[in-house]
Formats: sequence, structure tokens, C-alpha cells
Amino acid sequence: MKDDIISYLKSYKRATITLGELESLVPGNMKYDEFAGCIMELVEDNVLVEKKPEINNGKDIPLPYKFGINKYGLKKDYIDFLQNYSLSISSEIDLQKYFAGSFEELKRDKPYIDKINEYICKNGLPKEYATSQERSFYLVGDEKWIDEKSGRKLIDKIGLWNKLKMRMEVLKEMEKKLNEIAGNLDKKADRVKVQKENFIDFCQNDILDVKLKEMSVTGIEYNRNFEAILEWQNKMSERIMRIVKITEDDMRNHDREIQQFINQLHSYLKTISDELRRLPKSTRIKIDGKWKEVFLFTVPEWNEKEGRERLAEYIDWMLNQLQGDQFKDENGKEDVEKVRKCIEKWLQSKQLLQYVMKQNTIKVKCRKVTNDGKMSSLPFSWETSNQWSGGEKWSKNMTLFLGILNYLAEKRIRMASDCKRHRAVIMDNPFGKASSEHVLDPVFFIAEQLGFQIIALTAHSEGKFIRTYFPIVYSCKLREASDGINQIMTKEMEMKKAFFRDNDPQSLTRLT
Repeated sequence: MKDDIISYLKSYKRATITLGELESLVPGNMKYDEFAGCIMELVEDNVLVEKKPEINNGKDIPLPYKFGINKYGLKKDYIDFLQNYSLSISSEIDLQKYFAGSFEELKRDKPYIDKINEYICKNGLPKEYATSQERSFYLVGDEKWIDEKSGRKLIDKIGLWNKLKMRMEVLKEMEKKLNEIAGNLDKKADRVKVQKENFIDFCQNDILDVKLKEMSVTGIEYNRNFEAILEWQNKMSERIMRIVKITEDDMRNHDREIQQFINQLHSYLKTISDELRRLPKSTRIKIDGKWKEVFLFTVPEWNEKEGRERLAEYIDWMLNQLQGDQFKDENGKEDVEKVRKCIEKWLQSKQLLQYVMKQNTIKVKCRKVTNDGKMSSLPFSWETSNQWSGGEKWSKNMTLFLGILNYLAEKRIRMASDCKRHRAVIMDNPFGKASSEHVLDPVFFIAEQLGFQIIALTAHSEGKFIRTYFPIVYSCKLREASDGINQIMTKEMEMKKAFFRDNDPQSLTRLT
């Protein structure tokens, strides 16, 4: 498998390759551990270079999503062989051009190089001129090899063409070469002009840094000779390298800030899920000497590593969305208000929890208090509870409401567990269809346990239960004034003195 990957990388054109492309080379029956081990061997051999290893697939043998390809590492065996081969033959034979080629090319030419090397080692370089056919025969045993086959190209490639002293029409050859050179110079001059114009257009359109753009255009316009161009190129390379370094540092800082933000979001979501699990404890009531929670919250767990990866994907999605044209005004500038609103929407706890939990959802169930004052063992789903009678729905909704109020109050002010709490809930006509004891008792019991005093504004015609659950009742009535035009509100207070004597005699003294 390793050889297959190396063979694929040798023909691969780009400098980087993704983990997905490497995985596509693996046969279907190969296990991940074998594949990952093979990839790690290539990393150790310096054939592959990990890009951002901290962003990986999160498996037992983690692999980053992108690798750099070390072209030198791929050809190392070939280069080592070529260096050793070069040392074993005559120093007159120059194999430098083969370093940029392939092993197949060397394998094709090697038999002829060996014959030429054997001739030079035995006879030295020729001292007398000979025809190309004669020289071809003495070198490789084939008089047509130089002129009609690939001999001339190979001899020129290994730097022996001028050393083998082959007789030819020198002047005609030189004239031909001069004409070719002149034609090439004209072509290259035209090409330089076109490339110069293309480079200037590129600078004007694609370089955002003003100083870098000015230096690039000025340098290419006013440097006329090759040495000046090279000096200017070196200066530009140094400046570009500084810019690249600054950009890379900025990207690293950006990645660090993103990772810190993801960690904070994840901690925030973990806190929310933990607090949601605690909330049902504020809805406990005591039945038959045992405490039971009216509400049960099922909050799905998630793997921390996978949760952070999902948040990273979500942040990338947000950044991609914010780069779209829908967040720009008619002048092409960023619409700050629209960006702010969308970010607030995307970062709502509900949105984040849904993304982290994937297909799982938070489930709310509640137990039902029956007519005989008992509580059902089997909890009902929230959807089912919404089909209960009006009083039963009021009871379970008020129970949850008081639990949430208690949670918010405790978050605002931390109180000792043994400290008595004094809170009030003012409700406008809250009872509706609730009048039975089995739906009212749990609400008032929980209110008492959580330290809430309920103040209800309602009509006395709601039912006799009002005087049962409220020790003080104010009756407010409008009476006609003596002028027959205005009305005056009068109030009458009914107090259960026996209740206060048993529970709070000091309040009775103050109220009377």
C-alpha cells in the first residue's frame, strides 16, 4: 500500500494533498489502523508533511486533514542511486540533467552511458576528429546511433558533444545556431514585453498592499538589465517573506482565538446542560413521605472532542455566511447591524445545543397528580401533558414556572441553604379552570418550599378555594359617591387569625 501511495504522489501535480484523497487510494478491506500507520511512516520518511496537525480527524491515530508533499523525499532513493552511479563512472560524463528527470529515463539511457564510460575509461577522450558514423560505431557499436537515433541528444545531455571531436560542417552549424539564437532573442524580447505588461496588470488588480504594489510596478518598469532585475527580485522576495511571516503569525493568532472561543462556547453549553438537569429538583413535592420530582428533563450527553469539532464546523459556516453579499449594503460595505443580528441569532443557546447534539433533542416529561392526591409513577411527555384538562395543565405549567423563578433568583443572589427565603409572585387572574385540590396543592406546596408568597389578583367568584389557600383576602369594591358622579374604591380585609397564631404570631401582631 505504501508503494502505491508513493507512486501516486510522484505523478501528483500539486504541493499539498488532502486526507480524503489519500483515503480514496485505500482498498475497501483495509483497516483504518493499517492506513494510518502507512501514512505515519510516510511522515517519518519526510515524504508527507503534516499541515496543522492540531486540526485532525480525532481518531485513535489522529491524522490531519491536509499534508504537504516533499518532492525531494519522493525522489530520495533515485537521487542517492544517481549520486552513487555518478561517482562510479568517468568524471567527464556529466549526469546533472538526470537529477531533474525520472528513474525510467535513466534506465533507458544507462546501457549507452555504460558503453560510453567503458570507451572513455579504456581510451580516454578522442584526440583526433572522426565522422559521426565512425564515432558512433566505436562508442556503442552502431554507426547510425548518433545521426539517426537518439545518440546525439544523449551525448549532448551528458556534456560530451564538444569533447568527442566529430567532424562536421562547423560554419554552417554555427550560422544555423546564430540564426536560431537571433530568432529566439526576438521571440523572447516580445515575450518579455507581454509578460511585463501582464505583471503590471496583476500588480494593479491583485496586490492590495499599496507599498508592495508601488515597489513591484516601479521595479519592473525602471530596471533594464538582468543584474538589476535580480537585485530587485531579491529585495522583493525579502519583503514578501516578511509579509508572509506577518500573515502566518496573524493566522496563528486568529486560529488560537477561534479555538479559545470554541472552548468558551463548549464550556457554556456544558454549563447550560448541567443546569437544565438541576432544574427539576425545584419541582419536588412530598407524597406519602417520599419526595418526587414533577418534571424530568432528559438532556443528551455528547463527546467533548466531537462537540468541539461540531462547534468549529459551525463557526466556519458562520464565517462563510458573513462573507456573502447578503451582508453588504448597496455601496458594497458591510452592514454592521445585520451582521450583529445574525450573529446573535446564530449564537443563541438553542441553536448551539441543536448543532452540538446533532439528531438528539432535549426531552421534557412530567408526572401527573391524580384526584386522590397520588402521583403517577410513569411520567408523561410534554406533548401528552398538553392534552390534559385545563386545571391539570395549569398545575404543571405553574410548577415549572415556579421552578424556573427559583433557579433565576438563586443565580442572582446566592443564599445559604439553611437561610429562610422571602419571595413574592404577583399573578393576574392566574387560576382559570384550576379549582380542584389535587391541582392546586402541588403548586402551593412547591411555592412554600421555595419561599414564594403568592399574591393573586382575581375575582372572588373564582371559588371558595381562594379563602382556603390565602390567609388574607382583600375585597376591593367600587361604591357610588354622594354626588352620584364619582365612585370610590373601598377595601375590606379578611384574615385567618388562627393560621397566623399557629404559624406566624408576630405577623398577626403587626397586621392587627
